[in-house]
Amino acid sequence: MRALIYKDFLGIKKIFIFLYLLTAVLGIYFVKTDRFFILLMYFVIIPIRLVGVLFEIDNNYSVDRYLIASGFSRRKIVISRYVFLWLITLVSILISLALIFFLKVKIENLNLVLFLSILIVASEFISLIEIPLMYKSGANKARQLTSISYLLGFAIFMIIGKNKENLGRFLIGNLSLSENTLAFAIVIFIILLNLVSLLVSFKIFDNKEV
Repeated sequence: MRALIYKDFLGIKKIFIFLYLLTAVLGIYFVKTDRFFILLMYFVIIPIRLVGVLFEIDNNYSVDRYLIASGFSRRKIVISRYVFLWLITLVSILISLALIFFLKVKIENLNLVLFLSILIVASEFISLIEIPLMYKSGANKARQLTSISYLLGFAIFMIIGKNKENLGRFLIGNLSLSENTLAFAIVIFIILLNLVSLLVSFKIFDNKEV
């Protein structure tokens, strides 16, 4: 498994480092201008971009065919792609925590647990839909799907961003949920979505010719 993850990192290490360095710098700027919440948009876009690049590389160079011929199971190959997505999410969380604690960021009147749960959803939601579609579509449509995922991620972020206060009042007030309960529900939702996405990817890749 570590070999597969290392293979993925080597394939995108330059763009990975560049995007997260850029995000850290922009994060400092957004903190200084009291617009920290905008940083979530970058944590939506970055996983979409990195996952898209990984699939483009694998498809262009028939990497999956080589890996299977080398003895890696199909399911281990699929799991490694999800593990890499989880690592991307972890980096996003660490950058956010660093900005919050070192720069004393105010996070839109949310407690830290709820903010982090929202961050996890922002980082993974579109990519969890994107990965099975990438396995299904192959090389010809991978770039198109990445572009569509960008647009979808941006649209969702803009809708939530414009209505975050009303949405928060509705969920916490009308549904009588505490912030910690809401955070727990969000985490359970994203875990279930991970599971569904993973199972769908298993089924697609198990039946796919490489």
